[in-house]
Amino acid sequence: MKQCLQCNKEFQIFDEDREFYRKMDVPEPTLCPQCRDMRRWASGNDLTLYKAACDLCTKEMISMYRPNSPYTVYCNTCWWSDKWDPLSFGADYDFPRPFFDQFRDLQLRVPRMAASVFNCENSPYVNNCGDMKSCYMCTSCGFCEDSYHLIWGEQNKDCADAFRAARNELCYELINTDGSYRSGWLYQCGGMNDAYFCYDCRNCTKCIFSTNLRNKTLHIFNKPVSEQEYRAFIDTLKSAERVKEYRKTWRAVMQKAMHKFADLQNCENVVGDHVRSSVNSFAVFDSDMCENVRYASRMLSGSKDSMDISSYGYGCDASYEGYGLGGGVNSCFFTRQCFRGCAEVFYSDLCSDSHDLFGSICLRNVSFCILNKKYTEQEYRTLKEKIVAHMRETGEYGEYFPGSLSPFGYNESTAMLYYPLSKEEALQRGYSWNDNMPETKGKETIQWSAVPDRIDESDESITSQILACEKCERNYKIIKQEWRLLKKLGLPLPRRCPLCRHAERIGLRNPAQFWHCRCMCEKNEHDHAGRCPIQFETTYAPDRPELVYCETCYQKEVI
Repeated sequence: MKQCLQCNKEFQIFDEDREFYRKMDVPEPTLCPQCRDMRRWASGNDLTLYKAACDLCTKEMISMYRPNSPYTVYCNTCWWSDKWDPLSFGADYDFPRPFFDQFRDLQLRVPRMAASVFNCENSPYVNNCGDMKSCYMCTSCGFCEDSYHLIWGEQNKDCADAFRAARNELCYELINTDGSYRSGWLYQCGGMNDAYFCYDCRNCTKCIFSTNLRNKTLHIFNKPVSEQEYRAFIDTLKSAERVKEYRKTWRAVMQKAMHKFADLQNCENVVGDHVRSSVNSFAVFDSDMCENVRYASRMLSGSKDSMDISSYGYGCDASYEGYGLGGGVNSCFFTRQCFRGCAEVFYSDLCSDSHDLFGSICLRNVSFCILNKKYTEQEYRTLKEKIVAHMRETGEYGEYFPGSLSPFGYNESTAMLYYPLSKEEALQRGYSWNDNMPETKGKETIQWSAVPDRIDESDESITSQILACEKCERNYKIIKQEWRLLKKLGLPLPRRCPLCRHAERIGLRNPAQFWHCRCMCEKNEHDHAGRCPIQFETTYAPDRPELVYCETCYQKEVI
């Protein structure tokens, strides 16, 4: 067991971990898996966007960097253009100085991309997105249309307020849900139609407050009902006050449901949660098609032989300690947002289509560079070996970028969603903090008491008003497209701001850590006498109230 240098908790390094570190020639980590994950997420900003001016063309743009940040920031058109050369910022390596100090100097000189967006149409307020059309405040999404306030969404149309949702249409408030139509408040569901407030249901139609159902129609609280009873309930969804109570009921219904120890589908020898079609992987979350991957989240489409990667991961191979890697990267170490075929890249940031880079920023289609300076292949390899030896002496090699090198304050970063900290806690851990977040309070132009309770009694004029969140009192607005979608679905206006709604959805999910537990099933007809003896690793803590079953007992109970 080792003691984490960040949180002081003990954590285990397994033999499989040590074999990976030996193979990749990196030292053992000094932080526990959760603190390592926090550090990576703190280097990205998904949801905090600002209006700013491009430092090259001076046009107004939407940027993930606050206007008074110390960085040079270009709009995406300028950043991808040939109007500037990233190699012009190259610097010689200064051996007496720590590497991270020199990297910080380079950070402050090289222009950064305002927002990470690709092939997006009429979607200025999105980040880390590709192939989006007419979307607003979405992050880490792709191929969505007319959708709003999504995180980790793919191929959704006319959807709003969702976390990890794919191939849905006309849906609202989804968590880990796919292939559903005209539904709302679904958690871990698939193939649902006209369904509301359900958990762990598949291929069901016109079901409400139901759990663990398969291929059912017209059920409320898991009991058959008439079409008339169903329609009577649907009419009540137009009321904000009724929906507020329904949300409480939904939580209670989910708590009493049967829970499988982990959401693993078509997996072999996998310890994780919300994982599909993967093999031989450990501590993996929200991922698909992984092989030999450990301590990672959001790894997709053929990632393998990698460890400690947070986010993206399309075709990520033989890589370690990275954030936002993807697009067929190979052998990338301690990097963030390097993509599109990068290979043999170390301690670099925002590079693409390049190989053999060390400590470089925003390079494209180049190779054999250190601190953005070009070398011959032999010069590069010789100097790289000396730098690695130097970093081993200073204790820097093997560590991901420290919190002090994040371009964002902790409260701006994505880490604040998954690992919320107070200002004092963030500063104590070495992160910075933004005291001027883009938010207002007390500027509302209308009180909720003056807003109709039912959506069918409101009109589009509400989109010109400034509202106040019922929980945090932060001001926010409903955009016209969002109002029209809610009107079409017959659902009430949200009384909480987008950030509080995101936090609530994430709060319903289990943490990204494990406990060793035993199946809670005590039914003798499940081929065991008394309590089931099967044990497993699960994201449900032992003191949680949910009834957690092993795979076998769960399958025998699903209706």
